[in-house]
Amino acid sequence: MHLFLANEHELMAGFGDGESDWRALLARWPGRIVVTRGGEGAAHVDAHGTLHEQPAFRVPVIDTTGAGDAFAAALAVHWALGIPHAMRLACAVAALAVRGFGSQSTLPTQRELQDFLERAGA
Repeated sequence: MHLFLANEHELMAGFGDGESDWRALLARWPGRIVVTRGGEGAAHVDAHGTLHEQPAFRVPVIDTTGAGDAFAAALAVHWALGIPHAMRLACAVAALAVRGFGSQSTLPTQRELQDFLERAGA
């Protein structure tokens, strides 16, 4: 399956044709779009039309530079686990990435990711 990954602003600009609800846009292309929503998390509509929303993990935000790239990389790495599970992990990686300055230096190791998810109860 091909995947289109966009943030909600890109999605609306590219496909919005006047609509203001990204959920309606996702419903048009089920199973093919993951939309990131910054501090609100991410969403996806599966092939059955079911909306999957992954809330963001709440962390102190220092610098959002690279958070979207961190999300995209984690989604790709964990893709084989299925989109909803990969979105959860990608949201966790993005949350860890915004807790410091810079983009590459804040990326977590696998151990840091696992520890974070355990502390978060996820």
